[in-house]
Amino acid sequence: MLGERTMMDAKIERLTIERDRAYAENERLCEMLVKDGVEWWVIAIRHELSHARRKFPNPDNLTGALAEEAGEVIKESMHFYHGEPERDMYHLSRECIHTAAMAIRLAEEGDPMFKVPGGAG
Repeated sequence: MLGERTMMDAKIERLTIERDRAYAENERLCEMLVKDGVEWWVIAIRHELSHARRKFPNPDNLTGALAEEAGEVIKESMHFYHGEPERDMYHLSRECIHTAAMAIRLAEEGDPMFKVPGGAG
């Protein structure tokens, strides 16, 4: 039992380190995007598109996923409207990237659940 707990603690610690590293990399990327223009947005969207396709290979319910991501953009924008200091361009940029990637997936892959044919691109 003690050995299992130690292994689980080690796994949690490793995953936490990986998560923190990924967050730091994405934060730097979003900072560059805001400063450096369209080329960086394209790179970030391509990266997110590749990640999303690996994580969720099935195109079912891409319409719903796109709506959810668009809602996140609106939610992040509202944080600015209400003057909430804990939000910054990183959070808004990240959600814009997710939304763009989902829109591309929907156009290219379609959505069998909503009978969207796809095939653009």
